Amino acid sequence: NWELTPELVSLRGLENKVSVFSGFRVLLDGCPNIPHWTGQGAVLTGVAPTSDVAFDGASFDTVIAAQLAHSSRFRSIHLSPSGDSELSYSTSNGARFNAPDATPLALYTRLFADHSPTSHLSVLLKTSVLSAVQDQRAALMQQAGVDDRHRLDEYFTGVRQIEAQLAVEHPPTADDQIDRVNTNNKLMAELMAMALVCNQTNVFNVVHAGPVSATCLPNDTSGYHAHTHNESVDAHLGYQVTASKLAELSFRGYSDFLRALHDIKEGDSTLLDHTLVFGFSDTGYAKIHSIDNIPMFLAGGANGKHRSGQHVLGNGDPVSRISLTAQQLMGMPISEFGVGSMKTARPCSEVAA
Repeated sequence: NWELTPELVSLRGLENKVSVFSGFRVLLDGCPNIPHWTGQGAVLTGVAPTSDVAFDGASFDTVIAAQLAHSSRFRSIHLSPSGDSELSYSTSNGARFNAPDATPLALYTRLFADHSPTSHLSVLLKTSVLSAVQDQRAALMQQAGVDDRHRLDEYFTGVRQIEAQLAVEHPPTADDQIDRVNTNNKLMAELMAMALVCNQTNVFNVVHAGPVSATCLPNDTSGYHAHTHNESVDAHLGYQVTASKLAELSFRGYSDFLRALHDIKEGDSTLLDHTLVFGFSDTGYAKIHSIDNIPMFLAGGANGKHRSGQHVLGNGDPVSRISLTAQQLMGMPISEFGVGSMKTARPCSEVAA
């Protein structure tokens, strides 16, 4: 029951998989609005940060990860497609943030390299990690049924295609051009989908670009952040044209992850149907660092728990309602979330199946 805006066009075809939340805000309780920090801190912890270098509690993804850690190789995986190896908002104590993999190659290495002294990544990419398990792979294919053989073949083919891209193209660490960031992001999305389907992890975090982003269009002398503050609002359209285009290109990062999950079939459903992907920004109106109307999204079926395709209007309610909703859809045994005015026991029932 929602329509695509210019910034969300990359979701076309997936609208029924995504719920959109608007009109929610951060309640400060006397704390300052710290630009590019308060928004994400409040969404993830349920309270506005009192410091510009730490959150006032754990980000809820780490709580979910701890609950699910027993069933996977990695408790969680963190990604920074922009190439910033320190860009992360995932924290179990508010002070130390989980370090991300900042290139597709770093993520590939985490997932597939054995990290032994004799493991040479350049050789691994050229010969394929699949060569190291050739006998086991052949035995598995013989034992599998027709449908499972088809799925295994798709997986092995996908791994080899990504290896070919990493070995031949050598995607650079991302620079400020948005196309480079999205190229890294798409490769990471495909690798992450493989990691999920093989149960390497149950939780992942992605920070597409830094909050004071210099991400720019080709031949553009100003970055995204500068455009949001300095560009005039088009009198006819009612929005900042270049900033809107950069927002659309940035949002493709979220859409690419959804499509990577949607492309993996699991019986009559997809990996996306068995996943919940929470996406959000750090501000509602970047020109003034507003923390009202922060855009938030929930995508995926969450194993049938998410009634997706909805638009929920918050009418000024705290963003912590969406955070509580996400945690409950993930099966967390909690009835409330947040601190002070942000404390809530009201999940968004509109999206609960």
